[in-house]
Amino acid sequence: TSVRAVRKSEDITISSVTEAIEAVQNSSFMEDVRPSRNAKGGDETFGIWFRGHEKISYHLCPSILRRPGNDSTAYLDEVSLCRHFQTMNPEACPRDATDFERMIKMQHYQTPSRLLDWTENLLVALFFAVRNPECDDKEDAAVWVLNARRLNWHASATTSLAFVAIPSDPDVIA
Repeated sequence: TSVRAVRKSEDITISSVTEAIEAVQNSSFMEDVRPSRNAKGGDETFGIWFRGHEKISYHLCPSILRRPGNDSTAYLDEVSLCRHFQTMNPEACPRDATDFERMIKMQHYQTPSRLLDWTENLLVALFFAVRNPECDDKEDAAVWVLNARRLNWHASATTSLAFVAIPSDPDVIA
């Protein structure tokens, strides 16, 4: 399976782990993604997240927003799902767990949620991109790269701006 990486109008095909690592280390390819040098905390790779998927046509859409059979009238109530999950799986989370902790657990039980799994490890993302041999030679896989610091800066309602959000951050809780 090959993996395509897209940056603006630039599109590259990655056929090996070595090529993937070289792409991530390539300054010109990663210039729009790398955190700025004056970002607070961590080194220049801190806040770079990856997500691999076996189909490049896949849209980055959380499972709670995916419509079964393209039914635009389907509606999932996240609050009800959280309550039902806690009722049906009381051992999954402590009673005093935060909503964010509960959503993380729900995600791993394959309950629809607003979360998307990301990793700081390129190799983990590559694994998820190529793990299904049934997809070989049907469609390219994809690895998305996200600058979490920049996303937080644009989405922040607080002064934390360039930091990577943590579960207790007011922006995450909101």
